[in-house]
Amino acid sequence: PMVKELFRIGFPIFLNSMANGLYWSVDAILITVMLPADQLGIYGFGLIVFPLVQLVPEQFAVVSGQRMARQMGERGRKDLRHVIPFFEESQSVVIWITVCAAAGAGILFVPVVHTFFPDYIAAIPLCHALLFGFLFYRFRAVTGFYLSLTDRQGLLLAIQSGSIALNGLGDWAVLRAGWGIGAVAWVCAGSYVLFGIVIMMVA
Repeated sequence: PMVKELFRIGFPIFLNSMANGLYWSVDAILITVMLPADQLGIYGFGLIVFPLVQLVPEQFAVVSGQRMARQMGERGRKDLRHVIPFFEESQSVVIWITVCAAAGAGILFVPVVHTFFPDYIAAIPLCHALLFGFLFYRFRAVTGFYLSLTDRQGLLLAIQSGSIALNGLGDWAVLRAGWGIGAVAWVCAGSYVLFGIVIMMVA
């Protein structure tokens, strides 16, 4: 019974982790298949700031998730009144950290590229579009932990899978239309925005 329960809880978490990785790959896969190789290089350069932008918010979200888990372990899941205020406060902090990090990265990216990487100037608008969407995607940080702790991993997986499918279909459509990687970046950003709004509504 214990192994079965662990599998029931853990398997959706594993699938969510896989889906999260796929979210960052679907654009690259479609660009590779449908456009010349140099376009993937430019698009990838537009993503170069993202590991730095998400570093602090991600770590804060992990700490917040551990705190919520401890609170729920001490007081149980039936009454979430003791968790919700901390969840809302943590989400606000993550959003503000992400906004500051994304704004700083977006501003600094311009002179750095112009000075040191002039061949990748085309990546600047891509970076800005993706950073805009990323602000909404970061809602997943604390909210994802909260949905997992309240045993709603399946709901998180459904939302994320739908967003990935929408992103993939949108990418395919704009690439077939010949609109290029700029349109792909905005489709991706749009899917991030919808993902962030929906996940906050259901939390």
